[in-house]
Amino acid sequence: MGDLRDLFGKSSISDIEKYRMLCKSAAYRESVFSNFRIRRIYTRIVEGVRIDIGKRCLDWIVENHPEMVDRFNEFRKNDDNGGPRLYDYGKYGSFASITLRYIKVLCDLVDLYGSLDGMDIVEIGSG
Repeated sequence: MGDLRDLFGKSSISDIEKYRMLCKSAAYRESVFSNFRIRRIYTRIVEGVRIDIGKRCLDWIVENHPEMVDRFNEFRKNDDNGGPRLYDYGKYGSFASITLRYIKVLCDLVDLYGSLDGMDIVEIGSG
């Protein structure tokens, strides 16, 4: 019968052969894994958060959830793999801007649902 792409076309923004091949290569080859997060095909789909958007997320986090600032070193571990482009955010240190967006999303979830302690969170999407 073929797969769903035969019926519906692309299944998502990440349904691009080059992207799928990069992900597969990163899973099996350390030389690719070490810097996959700066590859153009990857940044177009996942890492495409500009420095100014990261700054807006940071400012929002500091103003609305200052308790998260104490956890920045924990969150910064997200930037330890894949060689993402890091930006200097002054006294808060360097981050990949997408990491700041992820922290903002965490804050949004806390605002919507309260404490997330004991919960399992599953991301559904190309990331």
